[in-house]
Parts: sequence; structure tokens; C-alpha cells
Amino acid sequence: MCLKKLSMNKAIVTGTTSGLGLEIAKHLIENGWKVYGFARGSSKIKHHYYQHIQVDITNSELIQILVEHIKDDIDLLVNNSAVFEYQSFKKMQIDDIDRIIDTNLKGAIYVTKHVLPLMKQPSRIIFINSVAGLEELENQSIYCASKYGLTGFAGVLGKELQSKKIKVTSIHPGG
Repeated sequence: MCLKKLSMNKAIVTGTTSGLGLEIAKHLIENGWKVYGFARGSSKIKHHYYQHIQVDITNSELIQILVEHIKDDIDLLVNNSAVFEYQSFKKMQIDDIDRIIDTNLKGAIYVTKHVLPLMKQPSRIIFINSVAGLEELENQSIYCASKYGLTGFAGVLGKELQSKKIKVTSIHPGG
């Protein structure tokens, strides 16, 4: 699917308060897309093609309620939200483990589950994953576990949605 304007395409992008999510949202808007941005924090984007939805993607029930208020068909879902902790497994606290797995893996799964009924045919789901989803990186055990899980989920989901003409892509950038 080309990211250039064909008509008023609509996207949901998670993690739009900074970094790659912010840049993806801005790029889509510049090319005529209507973007719903999901993020825990407030938005830096002020544009009539952008609607910010302040939400923690680890809250499945709240995501479901918010998605039910989106009346548009969705052409693109970009699962970008992630948290990272660089430390040895021995030093990881249980709260750190939960936060990383809940955001990086379960959050992306929750968003996908609730947005999927809005996705039209053809459409695309993109997971902004990490090289940590392909390699074992020292002092990143839980982050790697979350990203390996996301790699597996995206791969299987792509097979399941192939007949519905919803393409699934997992991108694995380096640090």
C-alpha cells in the first residue's frame, strides 16, 4: 500500500508523542491521511487531520471503548508504542518485566484485536518491532522476549489475514 494520498486514507498510529511514532504520524498527515494517534502523553501535533487519543495501550477495556467511537474504516494500523529497559535480568524488578511485556507485546496485541474490525480490504498492519526481535542482546532479556513474541505474533497474524487482503509487516530496526 502506497503511503501517498489516494483519497482520504485513515490510520491509527500508537506511540505518537515522540520518536518514530510522531514522525510517522506527521508524514501521513503531510500526505493527506487522517491519523488517530494513540499515546499515554499529550500530543505535539496540532492539525485538522489528526485526532489524539490519550490512552495507555496496556488497558484493553479502555482501548475497546475508545476504538468503538472511531466511525472510520481504517486503512493502516502502525503498532509503534514500546518501552525499553537496558539492564541485566538479575537487576530487573517484577514491575519492570510487567511494564515491558504489557506494553511491547500485549499492548500491540490489544490494539490490533480491537482495531481489526475497523480495517477495510485491502489494508495493512505494521509492527515497528526491533532487531531485538531477531537477536539475543545482552542486558535486554525482557525487551528481547517482548519483541520475539511480537515477531511471532505478526508472522502468524499475517498468515491468518492473508485471505482478508490485510497485509501484515514487522519491521526490525536497529538501535
